Amino acid sequence: MTKHGIAPRIYRTPGLAVLAAVALIALVLFLANGGGAAPHTLAAGGPGACPAFFSAPNAAVPVDGCDEEESVATHKFKITNPSLPPPLPGLELTCVVTGPTQIAKSAVGDSDADGLDDVLTELTFMKLTGRCDPGNIPVTMTAGPPLPPSFGRIEEKVNNTPKLDCTAGNPGICESFFDVFIEIDTPAPLGVLHNNVAARMQCQIGAIPPIECDYELKVPPNIDMFNEEEKKIGELTEAGHQLVENVVVLEGPFSVVQDKTGVASSLQAVFTGTGGTLTKPVVTVNPPQCPAPSISVVGGNTVVIDWGEKCVKKNDKVQFRVFSEVAEGIVLASRTWKNSGDALTVGGISAGGDLRALPLETTGSGTDAGLLAGAIAGSSALALTLVGAGWYARRRWLR
Repeated sequence: MTKHGIAPRIYRTPGLAVLAAVALIALVLFLANGGGAAPHTLAAGGPGACPAFFSAPNAAVPVDGCDEEESVATHKFKITNPSLPPPLPGLELTCVVTGPTQIAKSAVGDSDADGLDDVLTELTFMKLTGRCDPGNIPVTMTAGPPLPPSFGRIEEKVNNTPKLDCTAGNPGICESFFDVFIEIDTPAPLGVLHNNVAARMQCQIGAIPPIECDYELKVPPNIDMFNEEEKKIGELTEAGHQLVENVVVLEGPFSVVQDKTGVASSLQAVFTGTGGTLTKPVVTVNPPQCPAPSISVVGGNTVVIDWGEKCVKKNDKVQFRVFSEVAEGIVLASRTWKNSGDALTVGGISAGGDLRALPLETTGSGTDAGLLAGAIAGSSALALTLVGAGWYARRRWLR
């Protein structure tokens, strides 16, 4: 039991890597024959009424209110099941999702009698949809009933006032966590994936809601993911989420090839039609010889990816996604590869127009979704490439 009498959760997190594989397979089947299982949808399209009490075993605790907000998430999963068809075993997948969440909260108290004010929380609804790369695989992630309850807590670090010391008018730092159970739904053959040990997502917050606070996977370091037959498919290796104030749309994927002589250390991608609302870019396909880059948005319309060293060779591909508040019309207008600050190429788009129209190659095999569809249509062989995904869920918490 945890400090608040909250039993450690077996957070149902279906292997996204698996998801990706499943989704990719389903996507391939869909493209090949117009069929393919669609991701599972909840009976309810959104959060239900705020419950009066928490789920068992905390059912004696009354709910003081609920927050319903948009969230975004990025996850990284590694496929480990050796029985899956190659090249799946050992691959990693990056998944980016967005959607509504509902958080129930208790009144401020001291549930563990340690002299520090706290608030008990429960993730009562989450439905995030998005894509996994490489492969542009559809995925749906859910939490809340009927899954095992995902309990959490916000507790101040120092008791300076009679109120919780990380709220408006009561500055301070609070420890916030959730022990999360997730279900990830993808097309066959992977199907529905889950975790049997709760994934603890944690962040130190200075305000409620904790805007821009990166909740990260803390315990255990990796989360095993299982299919419906309880066979381990892979591991969640990274997870993170943040609060989103406004409804955002997942844009991309944007695929850019380093088509100039020389080795690049950074990429600058300029977009039009964004309304200056680009946020939270994520690299989903990275050249294997390159380190994880820093990625940021400048001026609301420019994505800057910086590897910190010269590593992107000619013909290497980089793929990324980004969120915006624009439903449609965003266009990648120009890109500039740079080598320690010196441009390798200036602006302009190579033949093919919008870079989103370029083939989406799956890492390792060099095949794209269209080629996979053709292969499936012509034979029973499935060549899937899914690379581990990350989880970056943005959700708004208590007010």
